[in-house]
Amino acid sequence: MLNVRYEGRIAYVELGRPPVNALDDNFVSALGGALDEVETSGPSVICIRSTLKVFAAGADLAFLARIANSSQGEQELESYLLRIQSLFAKLEALDAITIAEIGGAAMGAGLELALSCDLRVVAKSAKLALPEVGIGLLPAAGGTQRLTRLCGRAHAIRMICAGDTLTSEQAYSVGLADYTVADQDLRNFVDELARRIAVKPAPALRMAKRCILAQNSIDDDGFAMERLAAGKLLRQEETRALIQKFFERSAQRASGR
Repeated sequence: MLNVRYEGRIAYVELGRPPVNALDDNFVSALGGALDEVETSGPSVICIRSTLKVFAAGADLAFLARIANSSQGEQELESYLLRIQSLFAKLEALDAITIAEIGGAAMGAGLELALSCDLRVVAKSAKLALPEVGIGLLPAAGGTQRLTRLCGRAHAIRMICAGDTLTSEQAYSVGLADYTVADQDLRNFVDELARRIAVKPAPALRMAKRCILAQNSIDDDGFAMERLAAGKLLRQEETRALIQKFFERSAQRASGR
């Protein structure tokens, strides 16, 4: 169902629940366990990718049908949504930089999973949608909030209420995709992006992300966090060494050497 592997300071969480990585209680629990494991190992970058043709196609329809016909269906759905909202919030708040590698369809809760990541790299042939309103529901695993925050109200209405399915190019044009890549180049592109991030000083990556996330919080003063983080980072030996190298290179360029 899920596999976790590591390459240096990069962790790969590979989704593999045939046929379409549909999210049910068991899948949510497995993903939560994988994130707990990865968080403990402390990587700088986490890549979430699928071993199937799709990235993830939303909630498990059999699971939805069962709770829809249950006398306790409303309570069961609310309990499930609370678990998945908490899981995606945990993913969003991880200190590591998270990358969703979207090589195929990302629909419903599958797209909400990708929205919880810091970056989304989308293959040219991929499709992205939040179709829940069409069956009388709504994307309640954070989709209404994160999509609106990321792309604005009009684009959220377009995808959620009008039910538009976006191509990779359309997703890029509205800020939903951060990169669009030819299908055959997707994996190598994500690997290279992850390596480019992972070589940077881990404390700087961690504190930069915390400050960026603070911008969306009414409880945190992001400007104050920036000041405190910069002071802490300046005390890091790695930071001091990198600054010294920067000055040395600048001096060499100025002298023409």
